Amino acid sequence: LKLPFDVQTYYENPAKASGNCFSPSPSVNDWYETIRLNYCDFHTATWDKMYEIVRYWCGKGVDGFRCDMVEMVPWQFFQWLIKKIKDEFPEIIFIAEVYQKELYSRYINEVGFDCLYDKSGLYDSVRSVVEGHGTAKSLTWNWQFLGDLQPRMLNFLENHDEQRFASDFFGKDARRTFAALGAGIFLNTAPYMIYFGEEIGERGMDAEGFSGLDGRTTIFDWWRIASIGRLIGYIHKNVGLTSEEAALLEKWRKFLNMASSVPAIASGKSFDLCYCNYDSPGFDPDMHFVFLRGDGSQTWLFVCNFSGATSNISVRIPKEAVDYLDMKNLGPETRIEVEVSSDDCVMIRLN
Repeated sequence: LKLPFDVQTYYENPAKASGNCFSPSPSVNDWYETIRLNYCDFHTATWDKMYEIVRYWCGKGVDGFRCDMVEMVPWQFFQWLIKKIKDEFPEIIFIAEVYQKELYSRYINEVGFDCLYDKSGLYDSVRSVVEGHGTAKSLTWNWQFLGDLQPRMLNFLENHDEQRFASDFFGKDARRTFAALGAGIFLNTAPYMIYFGEEIGERGMDAEGFSGLDGRTTIFDWWRIASIGRLIGYIHKNVGLTSEEAALLEKWRKFLNMASSVPAIASGKSFDLCYCNYDSPGFDPDMHFVFLRGDGSQTWLFVCNFSGATSNISVRIPKEAVDYLDMKNLGPETRIEVEVSSDDCVMIRLN
């Protein structure tokens, strides 16, 4: 076959700025299909147009917005937009994708976002431990860095950008999820995001069109996901899931119910026990993460085991923790003997 015209190399001068790329020859990985708006760091007509669009969807009942790559847009715009929208729709939630941890405080306290993706913090820390090249100590370092910003983080193990936990590129087996899930969902009162199909172990190992086999779920392509079809069948007809998927879903349900319905966990205080257990029998500071949650009426001990073997740990609870969480039934120095399976999280009620 021959084209009825000469093929000419496309060249645009000046190159139109779009997405993240200022070149006339964007690569397949650039956002060449994304229009780049000229926001400026002062009030422009673009601000007003974007406000009208957001306000329109608020009026239609949309209750929240996830704002992509906010560091690429002047923060002054979001500060103005969020205040103006919340004046009329105070219950609207704004969630930001921010990668520079040193900017977290600005986007929460000055700009006004309700939550930030903690991808550069908890997610990266947990993933490094699961993959065997990080240390569980980093989970402590992360909450210490965040301080009073902890409740404003949106924690997660999966989203549309990242590889599925059960994929060959990450955890490889959905049954290994629960140490990581326990650390993310029980440590504090931060909200937790579940990506569709995560709760039944969707692996993201289909080779869909443009995206290819990359451990992600159809980030660029329309696609039929077999596990989601089975989940929908289970929801409506109580059939369809494999025995492994049903077991995963039941364990997810247990974790989520505890996180949301037990007051000591849903709204209580946290106490990280790792610092005082480095020398405890069975405790590996690189593979184990232990902490308490309590509200004065109940106290729960959580032990997350990221290792590939069952661990028996003698967990020390110091006087500082007893006093901080008002555990009247415990002595000033207490040890709890805990057995926790590989890649799992154990919860024990202490009072």
